[in-house]
Amino acid sequence: MVFPDGMSTAVKVPGYTVTGVAGVGGSGTILRGRDAAGTEVALRVVPEAPAGLVRRAGVAGGVQHPGVAGVLDLVELPGDGLAVVSQFVPGPTLATLRAARRGLSSAECAQVAAELLTVLAALHAEGIVHGDVSPANVIVTPVGEETGRLVLVDLVGGAGPVRGTRGFCAPELEQGAPASAVADVYSAAQVSLAAAEPAVRQEVAELLGPMLSSDPQLRPSAHHGLQLLDGVARVGVGLAPAEVLASATLREHAARELTTRARIRRTRVRRRHRARRRWWWRAGGAVGAAAVVVAALLLGLERPAGERLPLGTVPAAGSAGPGESGAPVEPGESQDSGAARQVAAAVRDLLTARDDALSGRDGEALAALTVPESPLAAADAGLLAELTDAGVQLHGYATQVEGLQVMAAGAQRAEVRLRVQQTAHQRTGADGALTQVPAQPVQCLELTLERAPAAGTWRAATAQPC
Repeated sequence: MVFPDGMSTAVKVPGYTVTGVAGVGGSGTILRGRDAAGTEVALRVVPEAPAGLVRRAGVAGGVQHPGVAGVLDLVELPGDGLAVVSQFVPGPTLATLRAARRGLSSAECAQVAAELLTVLAALHAEGIVHGDVSPANVIVTPVGEETGRLVLVDLVGGAGPVRGTRGFCAPELEQGAPASAVADVYSAAQVSLAAAEPAVRQEVAELLGPMLSSDPQLRPSAHHGLQLLDGVARVGVGLAPAEVLASATLREHAARELTTRARIRRTRVRRRHRARRRWWWRAGGAVGAAAVVVAALLLGLERPAGERLPLGTVPAAGSAGPGESGAPVEPGESQDSGAARQVAAAVRDLLTARDDALSGRDGEALAALTVPESPLAAADAGLLAELTDAGVQLHGYATQVEGLQVMAAGAQRAEVRLRVQQTAHQRTGADGALTQVPAQPVQCLELTLERAPAAGTWRAATAQPC
């Protein structure tokens, strides 16, 4: 079953009314819906149910815990596929809250770890390994005006072939080992560490040390991990101001929509051609562009051959967009006018400001460079969240303009074609390891700009390959 763009509400789940897409996970598409009584539910649609899903859903249905979104029903879909119906949990994901607040305190991170370990201990006692403990699968649901409690969602995700979320799954899973209880413990610790504000990351890492061991035999169980936190100062997880949280949630939903559409397109091409070309975005392996060049740090993304890239990305060096010969953009401006010179200067300033915002992991500064609620704004917010959640710090990250043409320069809108290159830089991972990233090939990008209504400054609106 494939969901066409914008057609999620046309999906029929017997006994339920589908109201929209909530997100996409490794084991299927997550929809929002309502049951016959009007109660809101989460519907995970699994087009091709993996072995063990029915049994797992049945066991999960018996789990009663306030920190778990319980499984309510398993529905066969007309034609093919299944829908797993779960409790809908209101509130932002931990990833959204972390982005809105720019990190949690050490005591809050200890609370995050304790709540997740408590839930995992209950699941493991029932024989359920979650398999994908990640910030996107942790909801912070309000329990008051200022604090929230954690709820772990997607109990059936571990039945699929995807081995957790990159950056949070245990090292042995990436080597092909099956999901396990101690792998869940590792993921919970990584989630807690990723939530920390930069100033306390080392303190949190030391606190969770044994749970972050690369050797699964050295990690404690969830129950013993809780014992290690006995006596550690903990406070409730604080919520962000409503307006800040709303903005962060909107960006996350927009980023999810981009991800949903990209995965839909990939599924269509796979089924039509049964042949694909993998694009592994490795540090130092590829370059993308949103408002400007995006660091290629989102590992594991892929794109089928012949498919148009979504906004915010460019093809690999040497390739060209539809109708393009791949000819380079000549240096210099196409219009000898004051307006064109101002636009060219604004583009260069945007490049520099975005480099600084990504290196400093400054969400407010980054958001100021793009048109609000645009796909580029969502892509940048998603990228920054990924960098932050993975604990990646950029050093010396810079974008160099090799050529620039101002194609149009109006009072409120401008169009620019430019050739850019990501220069050599370094990055530090969550484990403190330093990685050298070489300079990337020059890429061609077409960028549109719009003036901010109040300030009158230029902001990036759209970007696409030349």
